[in-house]
Amino acid sequence: MTESLDSSENSSNGKRMSLTDQGRTYRSNIIVTSLIEIATILVRTLIGIIVARMLGPAGRGEYALALLIPGFFIIFTALGFGEASAALIGKAKYDKEEVLGCLMTYVASVTVVVGIVYYAFQGPILNLVHQGISTHVYYSSFLLVPLQLVWGSLSSILLGIGIIKKISYGRFLNNLIFLCTIVLVSSLYRLTPFIALFFFLCSWTAEVLYLYHCLNRHIPLSFRFNRDILKEQSSFGVKLFWHSIFLQLNRRLDSYILAYFRGNYSLGIYTVAVGLCEFVLTIPTVFTRVAFSLSVRAQTTESLRITTISIRQITFLLVMSTLILAVCMNPLILLFYSSKYIEAFRPALLLLPGIISLALSDMLGVILVGQSKPRQQTIASGVSCAVTVILDLILIPRFGISGASVASTIAYTTSAVYLIWVYKNLSQATLKEMFVIRNEDVGGYYRDIKRSILAALGRRNAA
Repeated sequence: MTESLDSSENSSNGKRMSLTDQGRTYRSNIIVTSLIEIATILVRTLIGIIVARMLGPAGRGEYALALLIPGFFIIFTALGFGEASAALIGKAKYDKEEVLGCLMTYVASVTVVVGIVYYAFQGPILNLVHQGISTHVYYSSFLLVPLQLVWGSLSSILLGIGIIKKISYGRFLNNLIFLCTIVLVSSLYRLTPFIALFFFLCSWTAEVLYLYHCLNRHIPLSFRFNRDILKEQSSFGVKLFWHSIFLQLNRRLDSYILAYFRGNYSLGIYTVAVGLCEFVLTIPTVFTRVAFSLSVRAQTTESLRITTISIRQITFLLVMSTLILAVCMNPLILLFYSSKYIEAFRPALLLLPGIISLALSDMLGVILVGQSKPRQQTIASGVSCAVTVILDLILIPRFGISGASVASTIAYTTSAVYLIWVYKNLSQATLKEMFVIRNEDVGGYYRDIKRSILAALGRRNAA
């Protein structure tokens, strides 16, 4: 499972891989990525436990706001330029360096504009969250905007050229650095939301530098201005723009509304509930990166056949992991987060079915974008967002945290049902082919793992 397996084409001779080799490469990327993502989610879970225990519900709520506010600005500025650039590179329509250069020019311009707005409207924004975040934490949180915009751009380009595993390595590096720093600091000082945010920014910076190093070996990073490329990036990106807005609002609006009606304490409890459920989202993360990279570089019936197999695999893994998590939820909260967070148990259970729907929506959505059909993903996100807004405003004032969970579950399920229908029509696959696991689905991974182990042992014996 070497780095050369990251690409479905032989870069040395330009020949496309056979369907068998393409499937083997696809499984190889999933196997390696899954191992790294499992390690990453375990580290992230430890981070969540330490931060929640050290800050308490109110402090955890302030820290959550420090991440949510810049995320709100990113919603309206990403514009799908990263995905558009990956699609252009995958189609080899323009020079890769030109495409990346135009993308970086856009990111730099957006950072300047957002910075001006971020600080100019500090007062109204802080009043909107009832001064739930201190001024110095708010000032520092802006740095997440350029960091996450650059990260999104670099990771999209890496996917466009078929380098998948490095992105997972970067995610693991980020979380490992953050874990080590907060463990060290919390053993010496009292952890505060500002200190947690500071080291969160440091770990993100390290990941961005790592991705830059990986990408710079293939495409030199520079700033370019090409009207034709920017026009195509904008045209494709606008189709994803509303999806990005709807998606982020769908995932974060409940937190904003909950903070407004119930305050930082409830937000801190809800953040833990969401964090517990998001452990399950490791599964789609493994598959979606690989599926998107395959789709943008091979828009064929063969690629749809491979992604259909992944959909039923991901469904099986999601259902099994969700059932296990539901059984273990209460003792996990008491063991890792303490009795202060026991109120997170019920909302977490109510959110679990929605997490399955959200994971399927993510998988189906990126496949459709890779197949140059971003409009369908936007429609699904728009409908889901509308359901979220209506139900949040109805349920959160009356039922609080549990109301937020129910609203999210219904909204995510609505999106998943629509995307299943769209993908079914595109791929001509039956529901049974999409969702019923088969013996050969497991057999392919077993053979690949066995082949890799034997190869490794052979090289060791030869040495």
